Amino acid sequence: MGNTGWAVRRWTAWSDGWRSFGEAGFAVAAAVALVSGGAAWLLGWRGVAAGCWDAGTLVAVVPALAWVIGALRRGRAGVDLIAVVSLAGALLVHEYLAGGLIAVMLAGGHALEAAAERRAARDPDGAAVPCPSDRAAARW
Repeated sequence: MGNTGWAVRRWTAWSDGWRSFGEAGFAVAAAVALVSGGAAWLLGWRGVAAGCWDAGTLVAVVPALAWVIGALRRGRAGVDLIAVVSLAGALLVHEYLAGGLIAVMLAGGHALEAAAERRAARDPDGAAVPCPSDRAAARW
């Protein structure tokens, strides 16, 4: 029994590490696609710019769908559902820059959420910051 607990803890730590790496990688990929498309557009390469923004949008659709399906299984429909509809709409109407921006916002939000969860798991009492007293608040 003791070895099983160790294996579960080890697997959980390993999978959490890869999950946070994936979320950070997703954010970086979306940002690189957006910036690369912007540089291509400034250089006059409109087709390359559209391709970069389109790729960033397509890369965002897969994890967004996974997050939405997971949320719907838990009985929750959140902001990710709106993001998936927006990404699909951007692809359908060929608004690749809009899709790239949505991808960056979605990826950045999930990366920040993952970082906050890691911090809260490390220091659960860190969120309980004492409020300033009325006297200290009155000085400001």
